[in-house]
Amino acid sequence: MRPDAQVDGSTAPDVAPPHDGATDRTAASDGPGAADRPRTDASSDGACQPEQCNGVDDDCDGVIDNGCPIDQRPLSTRTASSVSPIYGSTSEVLRGTFTDACPDGQVIIGLTGNAGSGLDAVGVNCGTVTVREDRSTTPYQYSVAVAAGMQYDPLGGTGGGQHALDNALLCGIDEVVTSIQVSHEPAGGACATNGCPAGTTSAPGCPTLYGLNVSCAKLAIRGTPGAFTLAYAATPTLSAHVGGTGRTGVTATVDTFSCAPAGAIRSADGATGPWPVSCTITVVNGLQLTCTNPVIPVR
Repeated sequence: MRPDAQVDGSTAPDVAPPHDGATDRTAASDGPGAADRPRTDASSDGACQPEQCNGVDDDCDGVIDNGCPIDQRPLSTRTASSVSPIYGSTSEVLRGTFTDACPDGQVIIGLTGNAGSGLDAVGVNCGTVTVREDRSTTPYQYSVAVAAGMQYDPLGGTGGGQHALDNALLCGIDEVVTSIQVSHEPAGGACATNGCPAGTTSAPGCPTLYGLNVSCAKLAIRGTPGAFTLAYAATPTLSAHVGGTGRTGVTATVDTFSCAPAGAIRSADGATGPWPVSCTITVVNGLQLTCTNPVIPVR
């Protein structure tokens, strides 16, 4: 008898149809519901791998890029991480107080206002901080983009160099304020007449803010799925000093409030009142700052 392969004149032996993953029936060993589950493994040999940020469900858990930052989503800045001392005073003779607090998703990116030999007026510029995803490489890379946010008009007096703070204390593209340096009257002096010694030419011991500097840096997102963290992309850069450096014969004390290792200034609370040298002039005599550690939104 001739073999089956020769019945139709063909010399090829019978072979099973090729294995087709899309139409194979499930086996009992596949477990319940296997027929309804899509194949989610990413590797060419069908094996699940640790998750990467690459648009694929590498670990076969049904979620693509789980633990990866979410593109164009704001970072949360709601929670304060630290609060500075009060520089100057918020309890001496006052003409007003202010709270310039950036809303959730925003941090301070610059200061506005006037300054001369003292800090005449100050306001805050906020910026929205969002995740920026770069898909030109695999795994994807992430950074923090900064766009214009809420703005607070300067409060205080009208003296000093107009808009002296505006450009000098404004961070660059995609940068945030990481620290603020405050020059103020040294502590320990006795201030006459509750902060307003009218008619004098100096004001020994009176709580006074003379000038400011800011430091700025870009925020970097580093890590792996489920373990991404923020860092400064480079060492923060200190701005030029704006305002005065003290009174005659007495150099101002300089204090720096920093949000290191990876935070940003979120709010500035202050008090406006008489300039101790002349009670008819209104200035900013008190300032308190708050840091936040922005939280990266992840899948």
